[in-house]
Amino acid sequence: MSVLVIGQDSGTIESISAALDTTRLRVVAVTGGRDGLTRLASKVDYRVVVLDLKMPDMDGFHFLRLVRGNPRFRRTPLLVCSQVSDSSTVMKALETGAHDYLVKPVDADTLRNKIARLLSEVAVDVLVVDDDPIIRELLQRILSREGFSVEAADSVERALETLDNRKFSVVISDVEMPERNGFDLLEHLRKNSPRLPVLMITGKAEKYTKSQILSAGARGFITKPFKNTEIVEKVISLL
Repeated sequence: MSVLVIGQDSGTIESISAALDTTRLRVVAVTGGRDGLTRLASKVDYRVVVLDLKMPDMDGFHFLRLVRGNPRFRRTPLLVCSQVSDSSTVMKALETGAHDYLVKPVDADTLRNKIARLLSEVAVDVLVVDDDPIIRELLQRILSREGFSVEAADSVERALETLDNRKFSVVISDVEMPERNGFDLLEHLRKNSPRLPVLMITGKAEKYTKSQILSAGARGFITKPFKNTEIVEKVISLL
């Protein structure tokens, strides 16, 4: 999972990045609101944004309004981190769109706890595509235990119908299926949902290489039989 840190100075950015260095989060740090907006518009799906109210090129409240006005980022959790601590500023930030507020200097444990709470409030929806009912049930059970919302499809056609009616965070798909296969699904998603990460699984590692799968558009590749922890860790890395 990726976190975007937008600050006004290198000192604050470094302290926040250092505090998150012990987590499984990938931290991307920039100085200024314009760079922050550019990063948000990239292909990376940032799960949380940590934002300073004072930036060299943009007022933090203006940044909050821009992000909240964009439907694509409306659900992205925003954590304001500022040295301003008066109640009117805190309330204004929350009313403008921030999910939480942290006063500098940053306490590492408090920062990690706040981000963990924000991440827990973001729904992670996973679509499992496999013609084998045993694998579908197994993946649903593994991922549901981790708190993910899981839906399953037994074919590429059913998967595409499901994708037309619901948004997902990650797709897990078998490679070989009757009629249309995982490569057909990858081709469709590459054209229509290029930001949606796809994890491919197969029991025929001798037939399909990792580079072949990734070149087709997948973001990850796992062979059967797989470990429960392997699936969970791979899904988390794609968020």
